[in-house]
Parts: sequence; structure tokens; C-alpha cells
Amino acid sequence: MLSAIASERLRLRPFAPDDLANLQALHDDPAVLRFFAARSPEETATILRGFAERRIRDGVAPEALVHNADGRFLGLAGLAGLPAGMPFSAPAQVLWSLLSEAQGFGYATEIGRASLRHGFEVLDHPEIAAYCVATNAASEAVIKRLGFRRDVEFHHPMVDAATHPHLVRHRLHRLAREDWRRAGGA
Repeated sequence: MLSAIASERLRLRPFAPDDLANLQALHDDPAVLRFFAARSPEETATILRGFAERRIRDGVAPEALVHNADGRFLGLAGLAGLPAGMPFSAPAQVLWSLLSEAQGFGYATEIGRASLRHGFEVLDHPEIAAYCVATNAASEAVIKRLGFRRDVEFHHPMVDAATHPHLVRHRLHRLAREDWRRAGGA
């Protein structure tokens, strides 16, 4: 199944089993590790299988972000359901995580806009959430550029405070479809 989410320079495609090395490279990237816990190859393989399961269960899941010109893997992005146990609800979240060499080119904003368009116009979500580690200024700037409003700070229930205290505190942002339309998203 092909993803319908694309932009001028970028497109999303479902992760495939042969993306394990790409996803591990993302998980090993020092720029990414500032805001995410390290993952072993076994954990990465489990995550990759989980993306396929989430796509079947939820209809959406994180996807491989690739450049249109050459098909180069840039990271992951798209729409996803919320992980179980989150202290808030929303029909979907928009997300991205880019390899360090793909950062600084506007890719997160570009694919974020395309993902929101798909979430609001195709999937008919009334609201979409976005969240990031509270100290991740770059992602928070993208979230603001996409039109989200900050809602609350929360402690991520899937982060181990004993081993990763700097990753516990997150900021939740929300964007309603009507606000997105009023801002010119449609």
C-alpha cells in the first residue's frame, strides 16, 4: 500500500522489512539521540514490525520519509495513533524524526503540512496532536510554524525517568481542523 502523503520535495512510504538498516541509522544518529532513547538492533526490529501492525490496526503509522528526486531515506514522519497510556487523547498525532544530514532544510515543516492536509481533508480528523521533549526547541518551532497551540506539559509514560530524566517532560500541542482551515491550511 502506498502512502498518499507527499509534497513537492518529499514523500512518505510504508516501512518495509529491508528498512531495518535505515531505521537503525536513525536510532543511532547523535542528533536524534538528544531527544530519543537509544535502541538496540533488536528493539529497532520490534519497532519496525510494530509500524506494520499499527498501520493495519489504526490505518496510519510512522512511515519512511524519502526525497522525491533520488529516493534517499531522510527519516520517519507522518501520522500515527497515540501510544497506549498517554495522559491525553486525540484522533492522531503528526510526527517526524530526521537524520542529522536532513535537518535544517525545512523537510519537517514541509512533510508536516502534507501530513496535516491528509489528516484533516482525507481522514477527516477534527483535531491532530503534536508533542515533543520540552527542551527540543527545533521541533517546537516546527510545531508552531504548522499552526499548533501549546496545551499542557506532561511526563511521557513510556520514558524511564531513572535512565532518561532529560526526556521525561514533554509539551503537548493541538490543532483543530477549523483553526487549520482559518489559517489557510485548506
